[in-house]
Amino acid sequence: MNHERYAYVETHSTNLLHNDPQVVGQLSARQAIFQAEALGITNSAEFIRREVEKL
Repeated sequence: MNHERYAYVETHSTNLLHNDPQVVGQLSARQAIFQAEALGITNSAEFIRREVEKL
């Protein structure tokens, strides 16, 4: 069984599929940080409502 990991990165001007274990590891770690810092669904909705009210 092949357990090779890939990371797909897409921007406004390009997209890349990485299979280098070091690059995939770095991108995975960065994604984990984003997920840990992200608001949950309820908190996100509340934040958006508060910001809209400021307009």
